[in-house]
Amino acid sequence: MSSNRKRVIIIKEKLKKLEEMLQDVSTRGSDQDIEPRRKRIRRISVSSSDSVHSDVNQGNIVEVDVHREAELSPIPSDKIDSINKILGTDPSMPKVMGKPVSDQVASRLNYYATNGMSSDEKEKIKLEWPTPENCLSFNSPTLNPEILALLSPTDQKKDSFMCHIQNDIAGSLSALSSVISKLLDIADLPNVVKEIIPDLMTAGKLQCNAHFQLSMHRRHQVYPLLKSGMQKLAKESKMDNFLFRKTFM
Repeated sequence: MSSNRKRVIIIKEKLKKLEEMLQDVSTRGSDQDIEPRRKRIRRISVSSSDSVHSDVNQGNIVEVDVHREAELSPIPSDKIDSINKILGTDPSMPKVMGKPVSDQVASRLNYYATNGMSSDEKEKIKLEWPTPENCLSFNSPTLNPEILALLSPTDQKKDSFMCHIQNDIAGSLSALSSVISKLLDIADLPNVVKEIIPDLMTAGKLQCNAHFQLSMHRRHQVYPLLKSGMQKLAKESKMDNFLFRKTFM
């Protein structure tokens, strides 16, 4: 059997399953004496010809009526699962959202997310929350001087921009880690241990990961500028305070 003919059979089987589901929903609706509302849909009649492309695009288009009881009575979850397997997940369904936070918190953070912070405000935060001496990895890794010399002025500006973003994250991590440390001192409070600290640690882990991804992006911008031998060493090197380890050369 040709591959085109197999595809025709598969399409016909899926259409048959869909019609059976619609009939099942229609029967349930009529049993409940619900006045059906009708709408028009288009059905493609697929020919058994070997050419699927020709039959689908040039097949007969017929008008059929279907009941809309599905809107009046809930469809069983197993039917929904079956429909999703045939048609795929409905992309129009709303995404699941998290629980709302305090309106006072939301209004401020939404503002910063859409407008950013002023330079003065960021500088104040850096002075108030300096990087902890045992968390120097929060800071943006310094680009090795020998690598910096290979970058064009444009590429140097791109890397500098990434550094500024990482340093903003560093200030946030400094404040966050300080709060977590203070809460651990009063960890005898059950609610602190079970609810507050885990949430703060989740925020910290996500920010650390964003920091790491920015570092990897900076490294990937450098790889094409290196010869094959040095590029291999650069990819294998681990980060410390420098983007390619202090002892890279």
